[in-house]
Amino acid sequence: MKHLIFWTSMAISLAVLIASRFLSGQEHVLLLAAAAAGLAWLLDRLILSDAEKKIAAIDLSDPEKYLDIPGFAVLRPLFLRLAEQQRELSENQAQIEKASLIRQEFTANVSHEMKTPLHVIAGYAEVIESGMLKDEDIQPFAAKILRESQRMSQLVEDIIDLTHLESAPEGRLHEACDVNRIAENAADSLRSQADEKGISLSVLGETALLMGFPDVLYSIVYNLCDNAIKYSNEGGNVRVIIKDEETQVSLKVIDTGIGIPLEHQDRIYERFYRVDKSHSKEVGGTGLGLSIVKHGVLLHSGTIELDSAPGQGAAFTIRFPK
Repeated sequence: MKHLIFWTSMAISLAVLIASRFLSGQEHVLLLAAAAAGLAWLLDRLILSDAEKKIAAIDLSDPEKYLDIPGFAVLRPLFLRLAEQQRELSENQAQIEKASLIRQEFTANVSHEMKTPLHVIAGYAEVIESGMLKDEDIQPFAAKILRESQRMSQLVEDIIDLTHLESAPEGRLHEACDVNRIAENAADSLRSQADEKGISLSVLGETALLMGFPDVLYSIVYNLCDNAIKYSNEGGNVRVIIKDEETQVSLKVIDTGIGIPLEHQDRIYERFYRVDKSHSKEVGGTGLGLSIVKHGVLLHSGTIELDSAPGQGAAFTIRFPK
């Protein structure tokens, strides 16, 4: 490129020099001006052409490799920005793929969870319809159909709750909530369930105001207490303790149940994850309760901790910043 510019300049200069011998002073000036303009235009085209070729040859899939090349120093800010955008796109793509896998897994799990009670209901209904049952057997079969339909209904409700928590609709307003009062309401809703197993369910605490979503806070307490009752043996006890502290409100749910092994404690908040599948089916859990709790806590920018061991019960501690 440098050689081409040099010889082009020499050729134009020589032509101007020769032509000037045959021209007057004024014509000589005009010729020099024309030659200078022509030379500037030619140099501009040659330089632009060279720059265009360099730009066209840039590999945009790997802009970082041009950062230390002297010829591209002027484009360094552009390459840095392109590299940053590519990293952001890569991260976004990874998040999209992960979300897609989670949705696929969730759909498969929902389908499986729905099929089981549906098959049970269909099977019992067919037996009743066949007329082969004795009159005294109809009521037990009807009770099993009712239990499975209630399980399906609870599953649908949990899925709806979890979907609402994950979407966190904009425009939803916080309001002043008394966590202690909400906990008492949740405990009252579960009192008969606890009484059936001879489990003592108590709420201990004081007025603890928090800006939040009352329905979500209710769901958090309800699901923790519901799990505690289901996985506690007859004659056990479940305690809900609320403390109003200077910068936070703490909520603790303690039970005397079967406990959770350490190797499962990191996964219990996953949707449909069960520590003991056979026991979970027996007590009628949907596998979504703790996932709802986790999302509800995150919606309030809180934290949740678990202290548990097999046979020693479980203690969930939630801290909500004021």
